Amino acid sequence: MLRISLQNTDIETKLSGSILLEIGRNTCEVSRVNVRIFGIMKWKGSKKIYDRPIISHTFPILSACKLTHGRYRLPFNYDHLGKVPPTLKPVYMDKGWLSILYKVEVSCFINGYHSKCELPFRILPKAVPVPAYGYKQLNEVKSLVHRGDVHTVELQLSRTYYCIGDTLNTRISLNTHSSIKKITAKLVQRISTVLCSDERIISIAEMKPEKANNCSTEFSIPIINLSSTISSNQLEISYKLLLTACTSSGDILTKVPITITSKQSLDDTAMYAPTVGSSAKVPFLISFSDDKIKIPKCFCCLQKNYSEEYAMADSTEC
Repeated sequence: MLRISLQNTDIETKLSGSILLEIGRNTCEVSRVNVRIFGIMKWKGSKKIYDRPIISHTFPILSACKLTHGRYRLPFNYDHLGKVPPTLKPVYMDKGWLSILYKVEVSCFINGYHSKCELPFRILPKAVPVPAYGYKQLNEVKSLVHRGDVHTVELQLSRTYYCIGDTLNTRISLNTHSSIKKITAKLVQRISTVLCSDERIISIAEMKPEKANNCSTEFSIPIINLSSTISSNQLEISYKLLLTACTSSGDILTKVPITITSKQSLDDTAMYAPTVGSSAKVPFLISFSDDKIKIPKCFCCLQKNYSEEYAMADSTEC
């Protein structure tokens, strides 16, 4: 069984992750493991998905090696030193593109049989931070100003990157000549698939301002029961905040997109092996069977400055 996990999707610095290879009790022969990065694009009005490989990498696993049962991890990373082409970068939804995202595909040959799994991911622009703790508080207040003929709506968010379980604290300021009856805030989730897109309201908050005209108020929306994972038949999951002010002259609608992700734990980083050094010959595997770390000698390529537990092995013993 194959599993993929990504630790960092900041392409301008590096893309890093690991492959989890689970082997049964029968002795298996692993001939090779391939990692490919795909760019997936869909044009508005077209059902065709443009799916093209951007990066392809093969782990040089020795075909003569016999692996016993256990769980093995293959860390991989692509830094910015020529391994990631400039075409792999954050792209905004403009110029007719409906969806732009990427996926990691891992294929493995075990005992002559082909096994494959893939994991979609999106590359966020620099304005949206993606630190290890899940999100980072922005220093400045993000605001969206909507000006009409007789009204001005200003929406302020303390940050633009939220996690499941957070509370979305928002401040809204209205300046209008019409009398305000009610203000409604809705958090909307949009799931895009190959054939269609579906939107649903997740959270809703209503308020009645004390002042009839100019209004400035704050409200909170809890972010709960959301799914930040993308299944195989989905292109993307996006969120937006809708603000509707019911006035005597009509409704005023303001919307702003936000990003919601699941919290990441730093404890998971202990499960991953150290970064392969410059003296490494081949990528290495670490087994976690029986709660003890075992390193098959044929995959040892660690530097000497690590602990004695990761002793260097002579490549001639493979």
